[in-house]
Amino acid sequence: MPQRKPVFSLPVAQGEQTTPDIHPRMARTVSRMSLSTSNTIAKRIFVTGASRSGTTLLQSLLAGHSRIYTFPETGAFLRILGMRRRAPLALVGLSLGGEKKALQRLCDTLQPARLTRNQLSTCLTLKGSIEQVTGFLDNLALERDKSIWVEKTPRHFKYADILLRHVPRSHVLHILRDGRDVLASIYLRAQRYPDRFGKQGDLRYGIRLWNEAVRKAHALMDTPGHSTLIYEDLTLRPDKVLHFLCTEAGITFEPEMLRMSHDAYFIQGHEAWKRDTSTRVAPNTSKFATVFDKATRDWLEGKLRLDLYHELRRSASQRIGLESSTQTAPGKETNQPS
Repeated sequence: MPQRKPVFSLPVAQGEQTTPDIHPRMARTVSRMSLSTSNTIAKRIFVTGASRSGTTLLQSLLAGHSRIYTFPETGAFLRILGMRRRAPLALVGLSLGGEKKALQRLCDTLQPARLTRNQLSTCLTLKGSIEQVTGFLDNLALERDKSIWVEKTPRHFKYADILLRHVPRSHVLHILRDGRDVLASIYLRAQRYPDRFGKQGDLRYGIRLWNEAVRKAHALMDTPGHSTLIYEDLTLRPDKVLHFLCTEAGITFEPEMLRMSHDAYFIQGHEAWKRDTSTRVAPNTSKFATVFDKATRDWLEGKLRLDLYHELRRSASQRIGLESSTQTAPGKETNQPS
């Protein structure tokens, strides 16, 4: 029986690769309508990083570009590849089609004119699922006459290397912030929104997440298509940092991006914790010393891979042409892994 293609088929330019289809007989999908993207999508950008590291600010700055369209967080690739670690099925090229529900929710939120939730397929191969997500986001951008899209799901950093290999014309932006400030911010958010983030009040959650993010950025620091930037640098010199990122991503810098004059259309009504970071660039302020007592601060600094963070920060400063960065949070630097 011939293989049925996903609803949203992805065009692949010469020399580009997609995920190998290991089990073609399992690639059956529930197709209702055939839509395909065109080659007018110039760039697909992923904004990633640990929570409370500045991903919303970076997304908001990029959203001011005249050719860019961005979305609420989709989490779609986590549904395919694994929420916390690589899913066993994904390792052998298979999928349970988990991205379908994520895209249906996005469709319900955005109410696109030409796309409906019933047009989505249930893909059983990794290749089909990745193509469906990419093609769906392509169509959302094209419907609004945009040739570049920005997808911001912070934890997609886990699969940055996979996204670069299998999503054509993609670029991953990984933003890092001092882990001490990230831990304080995650903890405070858990206190303010316990119904949604209560479990993140456990400091071990933030330690694991931030260490994983900084390790991933360090592993990919010389990888083409992957750019690491520092939140503290972005807040101090947004013009220079953003100009450099646009150059690395292959898009034209526009001064209008710095004004963030949009209405933060990509933030949903219930996401109150994002509002204060989506309309202005404010200098980084450290709450590490005021949130935690000295014993807790010492324990956290012994667990965080601050050595990797400072190495990455020095490297980013040199690439961008900034002066050597200094620590922004109180406490000592440590080389101890968690």
